[in-house]
Amino acid sequence: MSLTILTLAEGSSFVSGSVKGISSASYFFKTSYKMKNFEADCFTQRCEKKDDGYLIKVEAKADSLDLRESFFLDKDKIKKIKSGDKQNSERIILTLSKENSLDGAILALVKEINETYNYLERNDENLKLEEILKQKNLSCLSFCRVMKFYLDLLKIPSQIVIGIKFNPESEIFNLRGGALHSWLIVEVPDKRKILLDPLFSSGFVTEYYIFLDYFDDFTKEKKNELKDCSIKLIENSDRIFYNPESPQQVTFFRRTRYEQSSPGVVIGKVLKEKDLPCSGKVVIKSGEKFIESKLFNGNFAFFVEVEGVYQMGFISDTGERKLLGEIEFRNEIGKKVVFYLKDAQNS
Repeated sequence: MSLTILTLAEGSSFVSGSVKGISSASYFFKTSYKMKNFEADCFTQRCEKKDDGYLIKVEAKADSLDLRESFFLDKDKIKKIKSGDKQNSERIILTLSKENSLDGAILALVKEINETYNYLERNDENLKLEEILKQKNLSCLSFCRVMKFYLDLLKIPSQIVIGIKFNPESEIFNLRGGALHSWLIVEVPDKRKILLDPLFSSGFVTEYYIFLDYFDDFTKEKKNELKDCSIKLIENSDRIFYNPESPQQVTFFRRTRYEQSSPGVVIGKVLKEKDLPCSGKVVIKSGEKFIESKLFNGNFAFFVEVEGVYQMGFISDTGERKLLGEIEFRNEIGKKVVFYLKDAQNS
């Protein structure tokens, strides 16, 4: 057997992969907070008021995105970067000077920020930007503030939004003191507004992202209204596939013009009821040989170097083993498979 197993979204270095697909979800949000409809490129959120909350429907797409518009780091932008961030400016300038497309510049900027700062769940919303730039550990909000700071210097319009990133490990998510998430709306040519989460993705977010408000409009009073609220998942369809594109540990995903799959990549999902992701490991077996791969939000990926039939198994976090089935591989590119587990007890 000749296989290369990938552990998606783990590792210290920044490596990006691509995505394709469409997902959707419906929630009931029990809250007095006034929810809003929201729309961006390949993302829609519709909210219907009910007696004690809102019915929320979210649709997220990850189709082709072409951002090959020219990019040039001129003297004016270089001057602004040098004066705005004396600590990291030289490295940022060197990185951006190598890019000639808008897509490349945005991705390079995300890479630099991720390799400069570590994510830490913390409340640092009261820090000034000058203080944030000197930190080593940042919250998701501060990651967005740093990203927006550089996008502003590059004259790329953007806004920070505040929302909820639903935890798909269970069907009910309690905010417990107002646990929130931040990401960005970035305006690209033709007035398209794409979504960007500096910690996870560019050009898309998943159906688990729920928009609350723009950061500039999100007052303390609004935040207090969200304390101890709960969100229940009603329906879910998860068909966004994560393609690593090469046998490396992947930390970031993006919409691209086209998938750049290497021959032999197999990507898939292990899901339970309501398309919720299973946690645990996938076992790939051929004859007496096998390799285990940890799931990333129910997703897995590996590369097949030899054609043939492979058995797929699953090991839950509690050690329970199940046979998923078999896949036959015949020198395909970007083979996608989905396995369902009934009565999975790993959430």
